[in-house]
Amino acid sequence: MPAPRKYDAESQARAVRLYQERLEQGNIAQTRARQEIGELLGINLGTLRNWIRREQGEGLTPAASASQ
Repeated sequence: MPAPRKYDAESQARAVRLYQERLEQGNIAQTRARQEIGELLGINLGTLRNWIRREQGEGLTPAASASQ
């Protein structure tokens, strides 16, 4: 099994931006938009999903509750 690819912050931002643009273009499911962008850029769908979640702030613990 090959080693995981490393992506820089610019590549991550580009992928998320393309995903968001694809959603804005028309009536498309989030899953389908992720698949299209993942195929276009050659990115694992789970990785792309994590980048999108991080960009949107989903699943992150607020700083105040993390310190308690």
